[in-house]
Amino acid sequence: MPAKIARQKGWGWVVTQVVLLLVLLFAPLIAPIYVPTWLGVLAIIIAALGIGISFVASRNLGTALTPTPVPRDSATLHTNGLYRHMRHPIYTSVLLVATGIALYRLAWSSIVLCIAVYVFFYYKSRHEEKMLLDKYPGYRKYQATTGRFFPKLGNSENNK
Repeated sequence: MPAKIARQKGWGWVVTQVVLLLVLLFAPLIAPIYVPTWLGVLAIIIAALGIGISFVASRNLGTALTPTPVPRDSATLHTNGLYRHMRHPIYTSVLLVATGIALYRLAWSSIVLCIAVYVFFYYKSRHEEKMLLDKYPGYRKYQATTGRFFPKLGNSENNK
């Protein structure tokens, strides 16, 4: 795929992501469920953890960071920091924030939208990984040994 088309599609993913998150945050609550205080606190902690992960993962990427899923031409494969444990920690951070929002707003509409965010990021990461497989010869091995959004459990390569 030509670089210009890939970047345009990349921005499409970004716009869709922003819209989906705004809907999750501001959609009317349908069939709200009582949120006990402890769950509200847990929701805030999960969202804060997500924000923290985004800062660390962005720093790990350095100049390779891009707003779209299209890798920079000059970028190298990053397998250090959080990327040692998961292939898409920035996506993980957004998923944790979405989970925190859904738990804090606790309504069936929020739960369904949160699930939609997870599905969206699964497909966005698959799209991105096709490009990463083409760009980096070592990506397939990295993919096999590293979890997509969360660390693989019992993976001896990552537990050293």
